[in-house]
Amino acid sequence: MPAYHELVIKGDRKELRAFIEGFMIGSKKRRGYIFTEEHAFDMDRLKDLIKFHGEVTHLICDTANRGLIESGIKKASEKFDFEIVERHRIRRAYFEFDFKTANRKVAGTIKRLIGKMPAGVKVADLEQDEIIDPSARGVELYTPTHHYNFYGKGVVEGDPFGVHHLHAKMREHENINVSDMDIHVDK
Repeated sequence: MPAYHELVIKGDRKELRAFIEGFMIGSKKRRGYIFTEEHAFDMDRLKDLIKFHGEVTHLICDTANRGLIESGIKKASEKFDFEIVERHRIRRAYFEFDFKTANRKVAGTIKRLIGKMPAGVKVADLEQDEIIDPSARGVELYTPTHHYNFYGKGVVEGDPFGVHHLHAKMREHENINVSDMDIHVDK
């Protein structure tokens, strides 16, 4: 897995975002960083990790872009009053999920989603079960019992960008519940 870092940057969020977006576009880099506030990261837990509790922005970036972003922020700090107040190497990103469906076609979609992880991402602690109840066969409009049930839970963990990608896909699926994403960092 490539190395990833979290930068905690002090300064006005809107100005910082606009600066970094413009700086990275000017550098011909359009990928390799994520603003955590704009995605489903557990911000309360992330805020507990840092020492400065003012207006900060959490940025996740890969090693290839870290030096470029830090250099740009340093150059802009006189004009915009930006400051990198913390740096952390990310060990992994993760989120929990659970699912339940009485539809075989939907179950197949969930199985394919869980079975095909992005590079550097895996499912841990996966528990899943399929139950077929022949006595419940028939019309299932308002019955509390279904002929087929597929349910389970697990944790998706690994590469922050891959985890972020899979989190977005799972959030779109109405039969899958996901927690906010979180990260483990080296202190």
